[in-house]
Amino acid sequence: MVISDLKNWLIKTFDIRDVFCFGGTSLIAWGVYDIYPPAAFIITGAIFFYISIIRGTK
Repeated sequence: MVISDLKNWLIKTFDIRDVFCFGGTSLIAWGVYDIYPPAAFIITGAIFFYISIIRGTK
């Protein structure tokens, strides 16, 4: 795989919405981790599970 193929794959695979989605989710996880660390993993996993269900149905 050459660099141009990798670049084209990355452009097709990722969207700016993904950046905001995962960036926002990581900020939520960071905030929850400051309050109660075990809950951060549970809430973040639930958010990612919900996102995967939504993306899988479209």
